[in-house]
Amino acid sequence: MVRTNRHLHYLWKEHGLVIVISFIILISAVIFRQPLYGIFGEQNYLAIHFLMESLILTIALMITTQSWTIFPHNLSKYRLWIGSIFCSVALLEMAHMLTYKGMPHFFGDSSAYKATWFFIVSRLTEVFGILSVVALKDKVVTYKSRMIAYSLAFIYSLFWIIVIFYPKQLLPHLVIDGIGTTSLKDNLQYVAMGAEFLIIILLLFRIRSKEIFNTMLIVASIYMICADYLFTTYKSVYDINNFVGHWFQLAGFYFLQRAVYHSAIEEPFHKQKEVEDLLIQNERFLQAITSNMGEGLVVMDPTEKVTYINREAERLLQWSARDILGKNFYELVLRKNKAANRGSDLFKDGEEMLLKKSGELFPASVVETPFFEKEQLAGSIMVFRDITQQKKDQELIQYMAFYDELTTLPKARFLHDKWSELVQRDPNQKRAILILDIDRFKKINEALGHSFGDVILWATAERLKSYLSPELILARLTGDEFALILPIFNQEDDVTVVVEQIHTALREPLQAQNQFVNVTMCIGAAVYPDHGRTTEELLQHANMALMEAHAQNQSFGFYHPSMDGKALDHLVLENDLYHALENNELYLVYQPQINLDNGEITGVEALLRWRHPKYGIVSPAKFIPIAEETGLIVPIGEWVLRTACRQVKQWHDQNLPPIAVGVNLSVRQFYQQNLVDKVRQILAETQLPPQYLELEITESMMMNIDHTLKMLQALKELGVHIAIDDFGTGYSSLSYLKYLKVDRIKIDQSFVRDLLLHENETTIVSMIISMAHHLHFNVIAEGVETEKQKEILHQEKCQQVQGYLFSPPLPFDQLVDQFGLKAQESSVTGEGIE
Repeated sequence: MVRTNRHLHYLWKEHGLVIVISFIILISAVIFRQPLYGIFGEQNYLAIHFLMESLILTIALMITTQSWTIFPHNLSKYRLWIGSIFCSVALLEMAHMLTYKGMPHFFGDSSAYKATWFFIVSRLTEVFGILSVVALKDKVVTYKSRMIAYSLAFIYSLFWIIVIFYPKQLLPHLVIDGIGTTSLKDNLQYVAMGAEFLIIILLLFRIRSKEIFNTMLIVASIYMICADYLFTTYKSVYDINNFVGHWFQLAGFYFLQRAVYHSAIEEPFHKQKEVEDLLIQNERFLQAITSNMGEGLVVMDPTEKVTYINREAERLLQWSARDILGKNFYELVLRKNKAANRGSDLFKDGEEMLLKKSGELFPASVVETPFFEKEQLAGSIMVFRDITQQKKDQELIQYMAFYDELTTLPKARFLHDKWSELVQRDPNQKRAILILDIDRFKKINEALGHSFGDVILWATAERLKSYLSPELILARLTGDEFALILPIFNQEDDVTVVVEQIHTALREPLQAQNQFVNVTMCIGAAVYPDHGRTTEELLQHANMALMEAHAQNQSFGFYHPSMDGKALDHLVLENDLYHALENNELYLVYQPQINLDNGEITGVEALLRWRHPKYGIVSPAKFIPIAEETGLIVPIGEWVLRTACRQVKQWHDQNLPPIAVGVNLSVRQFYQQNLVDKVRQILAETQLPPQYLELEITESMMMNIDHTLKMLQALKELGVHIAIDDFGTGYSSLSYLKYLKVDRIKIDQSFVRDLLLHENETTIVSMIISMAHHLHFNVIAEGVETEKQKEILHQEKCQQVQGYLFSPPLPFDQLVDQFGLKAQESSVTGEGIE
C-alpha cells in the first residue's frame, strides 16, 4: 500500500497536467459531442491530424532511439524488442500520416483505405508487441541481436507498405465515406483493447518488479484503450471523438515513452547516483572502521616502510603515526628481517611477539596480506591484536576442561589421559580403579537443595584429599561419584587398606552451612588388566561392583564377571517398572500392628509388592530404589496411598474392628508442593476418616527442618497421623524433635534384631521409648520375631509391635480372614491409632 501511494504520487507529480487535460477533454467530448462537431473547421482538420501524428511519430522515434542507444549497456531483451517494435510503429505511423486523405500524393494517392489500414496495422503491431514483451521474461541477449531485431522490424514494416500500396486492393475497406467505420475495423480495435486489458492484468501481477516502468505501461494501456474505443464511435473525421481519440493515442504514446525513458535513462542515472553516494559513504565508513577498529592495522610499502597506521595500532604499540610513518615495521616492531624470515611467502597468519615502544613484548595474532596494483606488488596490510588475555583464557579453559570447578579435582578427561600415560609407561603393572558414591546424596539434594549438596561434595573432596596418599589419583566423575586410581596394585588388601582410609576419613560428620551431616560412601573396584584394559571398561565394571554393593547393603565390593548379567537385569527391571502400574502388576500386602497389652490388632502397615510376569515376585529392595531413581515413585506412591485408603475403608464397611493404615512416603513425595492437596483428595475419594491414615516419614526427610515443620503442620491439619519410621538410623536432631507434629515413633528393626545379642541395643531401645513417652509420642517396634524380643519390649513399656512373630505381610483378603473375626454391628467410630 505504501509503495502504491508512492507511485501514484510520482505519477501525479510528474504527469498530472497531461492527466488533467485528458480528463477535461474527455468530459467535454462526452457532454458536448454534438455541439463540438467540426469545431476546428473542416479546412483545419488535415493540419491538426498532421500535427498530432507528427507528435506520435516523434515519440515513437524517441522510444526507438533510446532503446537503440541504451541496449549495448544492458543487453536487455525488453529494451531490444520495445525499440524494434516502435521502429515498425514509427514507419507505419509515418505511412499513415502521409496517406491520410487530403495529404499530397508523395508515394501514391492518399485515401481513407490506405491511411486506416496503416493505422490499424500500427496499432495491432504496437499492442501485440508490448503484450509479447510483457508476457515473456527479460533476459540478457547478445549484442548482434540488435541488428537482427531492427532489420526484422524494417522488413515487417516494408511488407505492410507493399501490401497496402499494392495497385490492386488486397484488403477490405475499414472506413466507408458517409457511413463511417466498418465492423471489421471496430472488431480489430476491440481486439486491440482486449490485448491492452491482458497487458494490464499481466503488469498488475508483476507490479513489484520494475515498478515505475510497469505503472507507466498500465497508464499507457488505459489511454490506448480509451483511444481505441473513441475510434470506434466517430462517424466522420470531423467528429470530436476522432480528435479526442488521437489525443488519447498521443497521450498513450507519451506514457510509453516516459516508461522507456525512466527505465533507460532516469533509473540508471539514479542507480549510478546511489552507487556514487554509496561509494562515498563506504569510503567514510572504511575510514571510520580502520580508525576505530578493535584491531591494529598497518599498511606497508614493498620495502616494509609504514604508510598508514590506525589508532588501535598506535595504542597497542605505543607508537604515534608521526613517529612510525616511513620506518621499517619489521625491524622496529618485529625485530627481524622480513625477507630472511619468510622467503617467497607473501601471506602470513600466526602468532608473533611484538615490541612496544617501551620495550615490552606482548603476544599478538598477526595476519599479513599482500596487495597488488597492475599485477605488481604494491605493499602489504598487517592486522594484529593483543592476545594476552586470550592466552590466559585458554589456560583457564584448559584447566576447566581437566579440573572440576567445584571440588578442584581432576575430571574424567584427565583421568583417561592419566590412565593412558600409566599404561604406556608400564603395561604389565597391575592397577585398580575405584568408584566412590555418596550414600543418600539424592535425598540430601531433594531435602536441602543443590547448593547444600554442592557444599557436601566440596567438603567430601577436601576430606578425601587430606586423608589419601598423594600417589593416588582422585577425580570427580559426575554428580556424587568420584573415581580413584591406584597406580600400583599387588593384592586385594591394597584396595582394602585404601577403602578403610576412605571410611575413616568420613567417620567424623561434615560441616555444611552450620549443620553437621554424617556422610558414608559405597565403593566399587575393578582391577587392571583382569577386569579390563581401558578406563571405559574398568569404570563400567567398577560401577557394576558399586551397584552390587548397594544392592547387598555393603559399603564395598570387587567386580566379578557374574555382575554383567545383573546390570542388564537392572535395566530390564527399570524398563518393565514403567509399565507395571498400568498392567496391574503391583499390589499391596499388610502387616498387622499389635497392642502388647491386650493382643488386639490396632492397625496395619501397607507394603508394596511387584508380581513380574516373567520373574515372579520382585523384592522391594530391588525395584523401590529404581522407582526412586527414575521418579516413578511419585505415581506409584500415589497409587499405594489411594489403594490402602480404599481397602481399609472396605474393612470398616464390613463392620470389622476399626483399624488404621500406615503408608510410607518417599522423599520425592514429601517435597512435592501438592502433597497436602493430594492426600486431601484421596481421603475425599475413598471416604476414609483421616484419623485412620498414618503417614510414615524417615529421618532423612527432616534435614530441611523448615520445610518439614510446615509440611507436618499442614498434614496434621487434615487430621491424619504422622510417624517417624526407622527412628535412630538417620539424620534427625533431638533438639528439633520436640517441635515436630509427630504421633508415633517406629523403632527400627536393626535395634530390635540385636536385643538379645548386645546389651547396648537394649539400652538404646529403652532410651528411645523413654524419650518418646516424655514427648507424649506413641512407640511401635518393627521386626519382632521372637517371644524374648516381645517380652523385653513389653517390659520397656513399648505399646505396639509388628513382625513375623505375629504375622507376615498379608494380602487384604487374607488379612480380613485372619484378623477380622470380631465383627461389629455398629458403623465405624473411634479415635484411630492409639
